[in-house]
Amino acid sequence: MLDNFFKYQSIGNDFIIFDCFHKDIETLNSTILNKSWKPFVIKICKRHFGIGADGVLIIKKDKEGKLPELLVYNSDGSKAEICINGLRCAALHLRDYHDLDKKLKIKIGQKITTCQINKNNVNIKISNIQYKKSKEIKVHEKNFLGHIVKVPNQHFVIPQKITSDWLSKNGKLIESHKAFKGKTNVEFVWPKDQKNKFYNVLVYERGVGPTLACGSGAAAIVWSLFRTHKIKINQKINLMFPGGKIVCWIDKNKKVSLQAPCKLVFKGHI
Repeated sequence: MLDNFFKYQSIGNDFIIFDCFHKDIETLNSTILNKSWKPFVIKICKRHFGIGADGVLIIKKDKEGKLPELLVYNSDGSKAEICINGLRCAALHLRDYHDLDKKLKIKIGQKITTCQINKNNVNIKISNIQYKKSKEIKVHEKNFLGHIVKVPNQHFVIPQKITSDWLSKNGKLIESHKAFKGKTNVEFVWPKDQKNKFYNVLVYERGVGPTLACGSGAAAIVWSLFRTHKIKINQKINLMFPGGKIVCWIDKNKKVSLQAPCKLVFKGHI
């Protein structure tokens, strides 16, 4: 069983990392395919009865043994396609514990993502984000018009101001709405200082619930703002999550850059 762990956070989005970069792949596979894996993830992510986290990350080598690869599990035990804040934490860990370069590539799902580390700030570039369409749904007799964006995980970006209490009570109804096959991540975004491009954001993550931040959610927001002509190429904006700020922009190659800090919180044995 995986027992030595590292706890990282990036703007309040926290993760338990199991470092299997030099572990035997068969041992790792037998662990995560075991029936006890999902309940194990759920247990250790509980904040009052376990380590406490938004998710679990496993760092390993890819099949060719050339690149680091990141496996991501939500706090409900489900597997996630991508996790930008998790990538940020993994990049910092690989630099500090495996002496990898400050600029490195990590495989996650079907993507290979470039991470650039400057002290404890990590910039991640995301390509091939897809704006699908705008869609209106109804929850408690109230209509919500939002934008469906794939990063590749699905996000529903709603340009509307709400409260964190409302999101805690009703976010699940949007996440699990019949309009979204396989559920969706949900982001509410509204201008804080439109002149200087500051936006407030509240997040309800698929398989997790309300979180302090979401990196792929930030990418979805930036892309939806670009596609709806709210921002331009190379125009930096600041997304203010409850856990902190992500600085974002779209470069001339239409890649989304996301820059934010991360840090090791503690490490231990379970």
